[in-house]
Amino acid sequence: MIVVDNIIEKDYQNYIFELIQQEDFPLYYRKNIVDPRQIFDGQDNVNGFTHQLYEDQRQISHYFSALYPLVLNITGKTGLRFNALDRMRFNFVQGNSHSILDYHLPHVDNMLPHLVAIYYVHDCDGDTFIFDQRNESRTYNEDEMIAARNQWTIAKRVTPKKGRMVVFDGRHYHASSFTKTHPYRCVINMNLSI
Repeated sequence: MIVVDNIIEKDYQNYIFELIQQEDFPLYYRKNIVDPRQIFDGQDNVNGFTHQLYEDQRQISHYFSALYPLVLNITGKTGLRFNALDRMRFNFVQGNSHSILDYHLPHVDNMLPHLVAIYYVHDCDGDTFIFDQRNESRTYNEDEMIAARNQWTIAKRVTPKKGRMVVFDGRHYHASSFTKTHPYRCVINMNLSI
């Protein structure tokens, strides 16, 4: 697990932040933003908004080309290698000062070998939790067994800071959390095949 502050220059950080502030920036409501499967339809599987930039190795949004340089900085700033970008999207969740949840649903993004890279668009208190538990077999059966145990040990906790990125092995379960003091939490989530 690697955390890098100022993975991109301040002007580029500001550009990304100002982009999501635009009134016409398209965000789309997504029920159960963490995992759409019915078995995980609970209060910890939070609802939110997304803007899909890239999926299944194809561009989805016309904003993608302006944000792709963020991906290109990963290898140079972390030394980690990957084969291809598989997915890139904005995740936007409204704050909830009354929530009693420590974190949302622990999950893995997909079952293929991959790295997860999370870029923090702005400062807030909605930490990312990365757990010791891993899906070693990369199967949905193991995923459901681990989730059913509901026994999580925190390996790392990362506080959102504008320009910060965390990168880790995609077998690790991870979870977002509500910001309690800000109106929203916005990140760019990337899956990188290895």
